[in-house]
Amino acid sequence: MKKQVLKAATMFVGIIALAFASAIAASAQNQRTLMVNIPFEFTVKGKTLPAGDYIVSRAATAASDALTIKRRDNEASGIVLTIPVQADRIENRSRLIFNRYGERYFLSQVWTAGDQLGQQLHKTRQERSLELELARNNEKPEMIVLVASAR
Repeated sequence: MKKQVLKAATMFVGIIALAFASAIAASAQNQRTLMVNIPFEFTVKGKTLPAGDYIVSRAATAASDALTIKRRDNEASGIVLTIPVQADRIENRSRLIFNRYGERYFLSQVWTAGDQLGQQLHKTRQERSLELELARNNEKPEMIVLVASAR
């Protein structure tokens, strides 16, 4: 009888722990999903995406370097691998950073509020070429910052 009670108590504690862990994981995943209105056409991994409202999500695990960018109307999307970058302080606002070369915009970084670790996209051959062209004229790309909201 004692063994059955102990077994039931152990199972109950296990179920509670699993529910708690699931709630934490769901909360963490919500913090990795951002909503942002991007008012210009932009490039991600060599693919040009149209202006619009976008959902930007990190992959399911915090250690993952994958980033999903999907327009809310599902008309455009992209998945890209990123490089983790560390800020000097914990970010107080979620934001997307773009590099602008003339009329061309390239997504460069994604930062999430409450996080000290952001995601930086690899520069494509096309972006590096535009950067070199500007450097020849002693110019640098303009940094455009868009504030995002957590979803």
